[in-house]
Amino acid sequence: MPLIPAIEQLRGLLYYFAGVDPATNTFVNVSIWTDLTAARQMDTLAPMLAQRPLMEKGGVQFDKIANYEPPWKISSKDLQRLT
Repeated sequence: MPLIPAIEQLRGLLYYFAGVDPATNTFVNVSIWTDLTAARQMDTLAPMLAQRPLMEKGGVQFDKIANYEPPWKISSKDLQRLT
């Protein structure tokens, strides 16, 4: 996947997940960043922007990128305490 090296080089990336739901024909990317400025690098990532017209030509529809600041989290240590 040509996007992986470009995404891996971005400042502040902690995690990046991609998922597909074949039942609804949808695809989602979820990434976790150190800060909002780092997350917004995805808005202008040239290799990703270059892929968009090709995918749209194939019928893919995109939603606007949304950035969410988490008010809380659950870690694996939290889950271990609960069991």
